[in-house]
Amino acid sequence: MTKVQINLPDQLAQEAQNAGLLTERTIVTSLGKLKSISVESPVILIVGDVVKHYQPKEKILFLGLDPWSCKMNRQLVHYPLIEIRELKTKLPKLSRYDAIVFTSKNGVRSILSKHTLKAHKIIAIGQHTKRTVESYGYKVDHLPKRPDSESLAELIRAAKFKKVLYPVSQLSNNVLHRLKNVEAKVVYRTKFKQQPKLDLKNYSGLVFSSASTVKAYFKIYQNIPGHLQLFVYGDHVAAELKKKGYTNVQALPL
Repeated sequence: MTKVQINLPDQLAQEAQNAGLLTERTIVTSLGKLKSISVESPVILIVGDVVKHYQPKEKILFLGLDPWSCKMNRQLVHYPLIEIRELKTKLPKLSRYDAIVFTSKNGVRSILSKHTLKAHKIIAIGQHTKRTVESYGYKVDHLPKRPDSESLAELIRAAKFKKVLYPVSQLSNNVLHRLKNVEAKVVYRTKFKQQPKLDLKNYSGLVFSSASTVKAYFKIYQNIPGHLQLFVYGDHVAAELKKKGYTNVQALPL
């Protein structure tokens, strides 16, 4: 009878701890070295040549509310640092306005889920907001040249609207608030969300979707480690990071 010797210590092993959670950790090693690695149960253990095909993806933390609209060839991990609370704001009659400007999906939902628009012109800051408006069956009449509040202000001045409704959160503060024909109404609240502090060494980047996510991040962390890539939506978010001394950012399409 022939003896078959199996050299288990040389077999590749892959352990996944806390799979699907923010604290997920994947370790590729050999069976012989497993005893020297400290992991907590429960774990998933994969053994054999199949481990050779494991290709780790860079993990990026998405700090806002809607990671599904973010198109990146990376593994996005949702780590929301803000939450939205809709308010029961009593709006004046919509017939007072000839236009409505939307700078966020939350603003769109707060109005279009409750009110029917008639002859109003609709202005959206960018493509993501435009698609949200269209999901309610409305057409966007105006988009600025660039997806930022300064370009929106230029557009509104040129169009000479009589009265523009601007649904916002209580944290909103930009040039639109200083236009005489724009009436800002707080229809939702943005609140900071307490999250567990993570080991940022396990991630390669951060996506800041709003200025409030920047402020919320620095409520938890003192600084941004140098190895992290920084991605932002809009110039106002980049400006908020610049106040903290971080200028090396990559803009994502709004």
